[in-house]
Amino acid sequence: MIVVGRACLILALGAALYGIGASLYGARAHRQAWIESGRRAMYAVFGIVAVAFALLESAFLRSDFSFDVVASHSSTTTPDFYKATAIWSSQEGSLLLWILLLAIGYVVSGFLLGRLIFAQLGWGRYHDALALLAGLVVLAVVGIIPVIGWLVGLVALLLGAGALALVVTQRVRMRPAPG
Repeated sequence: MIVVGRACLILALGAALYGIGASLYGARAHRQAWIESGRRAMYAVFGIVAVAFALLESAFLRSDFSFDVVASHSSTTTPDFYKATAIWSSQEGSLLLWILLLAIGYVVSGFLLGRLIFAQLGWGRYHDALALLAGLVVLAVVGIIPVIGWLVGLVALLLGAGALALVVTQRVRMRPAPG
């Protein structure tokens, strides 16, 4: 399990680097297929990090002390509820969770911000990847402002996660009743 978790993290890093490179190349060469490939690589990063988080969480629940982080933040006498939440007490688990939240919230808010910007400019025809890129660039530029940058990032994270939660709950409500 340790090897699989480490492999997931290395794959996530590789996929992130590929996604950045493919997106930049596609934007410079005006090749839509490369831009799409870069966007899909970011989805892969999220999936791979989610697998790594699930592996670490299962190690905590099983009291798998071959993981150093489990050995230092849990014990066999810890109740199951506290084992499930112990992953957040470690820096490693908190970092994995934070990456997942940032990936979800930041990308969703960047996409929505890009669509809002294009709507305000009156641009009716654009590709969703361009809206995502524009929104993420605006968030990145505003995020480096010394006093309010972190606050804008936090608001983007919360709004993006909230928008995603709304979409998920609306789809659950709209499902037809079995019958």
